[in-house]
Amino acid sequence: MTPEDTKILDFAQQVFLARNNRLNNLTGAKLTEFIDNTITWTNQLVDELDFETDWNWVKTLNDNVGTVSFDIGYDLPVGIRTLVISPYRPLTFYQGSSPIASFKVVSADQIGDPTDRDVVDRVAVVGSRLIFSRQPTAEEIGADIIADSIAYLPKLSHTDVSLFDTVKPLQLLRLGVLKNQTLPDIVQGGISPSFTQKYGDLLQKCITANSLTSEAYGEYGDDFGFIRGDW
Repeated sequence: MTPEDTKILDFAQQVFLARNNRLNNLTGAKLTEFIDNTITWTNQLVDELDFETDWNWVKTLNDNVGTVSFDIGYDLPVGIRTLVISPYRPLTFYQGSSPIASFKVVSADQIGDPTDRDVVDRVAVVGSRLIFSRQPTAEEIGADIIADSIAYLPKLSHTDVSLFDTVKPLQLLRLGVLKNQTLPDIVQGGISPSFTQKYGDLLQKCITANSLTSEAYGEYGDDFGFIRGDW
């Protein structure tokens, strides 16, 4: 058995023990099937976890996600799920070490009117593509596209167990797989709400820890500079 399969088997036995209060004693083809099924269950959970929040586990700040050409649409690099949407972290064009343009990362329905100069420099992630609100200028052609990116969580396989080192705590994966395995189980369905609640509680703690900060964001206020009159 490879070192990777040994780690998967150890994880599978932990999940099995939590559900059945005993280890699963298997050999040969049954053991291989046990490992394969664990990989499948775990990767189904990974698909859920990817969209729970923008995990710092797979976040890259100032990532190079492309090069400016004559287009307004660019495919995200393979493995990148989306960009961080924050008013404080715009996407930026760099020529060498010099920033020459910045774009607010917004939702697709806020990309704006390209004829409105107040909202023209915006970019949205649509599917797996970046869509800009305007054509690049001649100066911007060839610039690096720099932004904060969120990758997909690594999938578990017989040759890649990096997921176990990425998700912390590992108990989140254990409870998540337990939750998914027991949901369709008619015989043991009574234990599913307990696993689901424990998983949900731990998930919220992980999301909270993911967002911890020592600094409050600045607050945007209305600009009343347009008010005129004698007082």
